[in-house]
Amino acid sequence: MPPIPVSKRAWYEEKYGKDRVASMEKTVLSVGEELGIHFKYDGVISSSLDVHRVADWALDSGTAGGGCIAQNKFVEGMFKRYFEQGRAPSDRTALLESVVEAGLDQTACEALLDSSERRATVADEAALIRQKWRVSGVPFFVFQKDSDDYAPKMYGVSGAEHESVLAEMLMKPFADEDASVAK
Repeated sequence: MPPIPVSKRAWYEEKYGKDRVASMEKTVLSVGEELGIHFKYDGVISSSLDVHRVADWALDSGTAGGGCIAQNKFVEGMFKRYFEQGRAPSDRTALLESVVEAGLDQTACEALLDSSERRATVADEAALIRQKWRVSGVPFFVFQKDSDDYAPKMYGVSGAEHESVLAEMLMKPFADEDASVAK
C-alpha cells in the first residue's frame, strides 16, 4: 500500500490492469448491491497500518461486551468509510469516528496514533501472515477444521467472493494436513 493516499482506481489498475479492474468492479458492485453495500471506486487508498494498530488496540481495550465486539464495531466503521465513502484507511478523522462509534476511548486512541505503540508488532505480524498464507487480496478468509489429533487443518481464500463460493468452501472437506490457499 502506498504510504500517502492515492486514487483507488489508479492503484488497482496499476496492480491488476485496466480490463481486470473493470471486470472486478462490475462483479463487486453487483454483489455489493445485493447485500446493501454501496461500494465506491472513486476514493483513495493508503497504508492500512494504523487501522490494524487500532484494531489490535480495540481488542485489548473494548469493555462494552468484550474486546471482540468493540474491535468488530471499529472495523465495520472503517469498512464503511473506506468501501462506501471512499475515505483513506490512513484518514485520522475516519479512524477516530470509527473508534467513537465502537464505544472506545477517543483520547486513548489519539495517544496510540501519536506514538509508535504496536507499529512494529502489527507490521511484523501482517508480514508473517502475508507470507504464510500468500495473501494477494482482501478480504482474506481462513477456514479451520478441528481434528482429532489437536492440530487444526486450515486453508484460506483470498479476495472478494460471492457468498455461494464461501458456503462451498465451508462445506469442502480438508484433503491435506497443511495450510493451503484455495484461490
